[in-house]
Amino acid sequence: GTVPPEWGRPGSFPQLRSLYLNNNNLSGLLPSEWGAEGSFPSLELLFLGDNHFTGTLPPSWGSPGAFRRLSLLSAISNKLTGTLPTVWGTGGGFPKLQDLILMDNRLTGTLPDEWGSEDAWGNLTGLLVAFNQLSGSLPASWGSPGAFPRLGDVYLHRNRLTGPLPAQWGTPESLPNLRWLSAFDNQLTGPLPASWGSSNLVLPNLRNLFLSSNNFSGSLPVDWGRPNAFPELQNLDLSDNSGLDGPLPDTWGLSSAFPSLVQLRLHNCSLRGDLPASWGYSGGLDSLAMLTLQGNQLSGSIPAAWSQRFGAPSLTIVVKPGNDGLCGTAPDGVILVSATPANASGGSTSVPGFGATELPGEFPSGAVLLSSSNSEVWGSRGRSSTVRFAGAGSAPEKEEVVVNDGGRVQSVAKSASGGGAGGGTAVSAGGGGGGGSGGTAVSSGSDRGRTAVNRSGTGRSGGGVGSGSAVSGPPVNTGNLNEVQLPAC
Repeated sequence: GTVPPEWGRPGSFPQLRSLYLNNNNLSGLLPSEWGAEGSFPSLELLFLGDNHFTGTLPPSWGSPGAFRRLSLLSAISNKLTGTLPTVWGTGGGFPKLQDLILMDNRLTGTLPDEWGSEDAWGNLTGLLVAFNQLSGSLPASWGSPGAFPRLGDVYLHRNRLTGPLPAQWGTPESLPNLRWLSAFDNQLTGPLPASWGSSNLVLPNLRNLFLSSNNFSGSLPVDWGRPNAFPELQNLDLSDNSGLDGPLPDTWGLSSAFPSLVQLRLHNCSLRGDLPASWGYSGGLDSLAMLTLQGNQLSGSIPAAWSQRFGAPSLTIVVKPGNDGLCGTAPDGVILVSATPANASGGSTSVPGFGATELPGEFPSGAVLLSSSNSEVWGSRGRSSTVRFAGAGSAPEKEEVVVNDGGRVQSVAKSASGGGAGGGTAVSAGGGGGGGSGGTAVSSGSDRGRTAVNRSGTGRSGGGVGSGSAVSGPPVNTGNLNEVQLPAC
């Protein structure tokens, strides 16, 4: 059935604080009447996910006086069409909104430039619009001083976005609380902006940057290796950008460069040249545990300086296929592996992950958990975690990876999961070891019976289980890791 427009009459629900309509067979339009002044004066949480709503997002919902106390709006996994209403960010509505979750719909049009006006979204911490059909460029205005002062998590992946990464997003006044930027699987172009690494005042809280499967070109920015340019960055994925070429920058391994980086994914680009000895110097890349380089044109030997110098118990480097010019033996503490497709047809191969392989060493805190099945990637900031993966096939397989307090993979359990193709499901994460603040867990796709939205510290959950922080990253293709020896130099 449909939702009653008359519920939006002023006085109908004066004390209602939470409205959960998830996982029903609701259809029809979202009522514009719900945006009337005085409607739902106490409503804080509105869950509309996993239904069959159609039509556009009502502009009236962003009018002054509408949803004065609403802090979370989730309409994930519906059939909504049309554009993101400009008035939602300019009309004085949603004054307390923290989480706007519109993933897995059929939304079109551009990201509204007007949403970058000063204090348009003064309290917004999560903007999740992935898995839609949005097009156009990333608005430079979103990096204007005063725009999105609290925004932490931005999911833009799997849309049709084009153009460059705005240099304006990389100034000391822009996006001061950004923690998670996921824009993989779009059509973004141009060089990676050097300004994003110009000082430790730019993007000081960024922890995860996923930019794979776009059309970026040029060299890796030398400035990104400035001391403490990215002091909190844990996961950087620039893979599957064939236009990225040139050498690995020496500066990325210098003192205080990427001090928190756990995983660096550079596979399937056009990188060439020798591996820089500077990446083995003390003080840079101190936390690096996984480096993916397959599918490039790198040459030379693995520098002896890389021996036993990374903060993790060992450094795993995916070097094959590709990189036919690499040679020599691996220094102590470095494990060289090859990523091979699990199917005979081959094709593009991305790195499968720690949970699917038995590599020596501890599972690093802050790493993104990767599944060996054809699935989404989900992250965990805690050392004790349970993460479930849902595959993208017609009969997807779930894989549950349990990491104990010591950081080691404790168990991997697989089970069949019904439902159709989709974007994967993260059910719980965080826990032992303190977890971490921020982050958003949402389900999308094959496991349609569950939608979880858990933001650490808020105690909010929308029909899901678990707490803490789990966030989506780019997908991994089917593959296996096997230890490999390089030819002699």
